Amino acid sequence: MLEQTRIMTGRPHRARRYGRAAISNAAAINPATMNPPSSRLAAISLAAMDICQRQATWLLRISLAGVFFWFGMLKVAGSSPVVDMLRHSFGFLASAPYLQLLGMGEIAMALGLLAPRFSRLAAALMVIHLLGTLSLVFISPSLVFAPSFPVLTIQGEFLAKNLVLISAGLTVIVKKN
Repeated sequence: MLEQTRIMTGRPHRARRYGRAAISNAAAINPATMNPPSSRLAAISLAAMDICQRQATWLLRISLAGVFFWFGMLKVAGSSPVVDMLRHSFGFLASAPYLQLLGMGEIAMALGLLAPRFSRLAAALMVIHLLGTLSLVFISPSLVFAPSFPVLTIQGEFLAKNLVLISAGLTVIVKKN
């Protein structure tokens, strides 16, 4: 069957699982017609892709948790660079105890992202939180665009990264752990 697939398509059959069996299968397809080093390299590449696919969501959750933990700690410590943006939009959040509560919420989201049982809930809360911060585009456009749309200020660039974080959060929500 493998030989028929290779003959019909001109390339080796891809196994569903790319572990040791795939490496030996790829090398054993037909050594006389294939260059063995490239077939081994292809099998190793497929095995690496399988590992990456299985670990990608976990790595995404860890990186999101790290970012949110860091941002939260800065707010709890009162050293966050977003205080000025908060003053221009949601003024009450720029002062104690609201800034610290916001930081503790971000830390809780970070911890939730690390726990598989709570990762989807934490990601959903993260997306809602990020949509709230992204609302500055409508609440205070002069803070985001200068002199006008589409030219971004530094605060606008800071907010633009939320689009990537929202996409990452949605990925965590829809992927199985």
